[in-house]
Amino acid sequence: MTSRQISVEGHDPVSLLIAWLNELIFLFDTEYLLFRHFEIEAITETQVKGRAGGEPYDAQRHDLSSAIKAVTWHEASIMHTDEGYRARIIFDL
Repeated sequence: MTSRQISVEGHDPVSLLIAWLNELIFLFDTEYLLFRHFEIEAITETQVKGRAGGEPYDAQRHDLSSAIKAVTWHEASIMHTDEGYRARIIFDL
């Protein structure tokens, strides 16, 4: 398994989530890494530090018929619920 340390900042929880997701897209675009395990080490309203684990992209094993190009701000939201948090994010494909 391959892992990367990720640290991002934002001015509120929504911008923080978008920054985290954009970092994952950047790592795929530059290093062809796909992540599926995440460990948050520290989180505040404006900063998150953690580790993402996964593997290199393999065309024979991974079907990427439509890759994510970007995270959009359109209707992005985070809501606190009784079970935890619920986020709404729309991606450009």
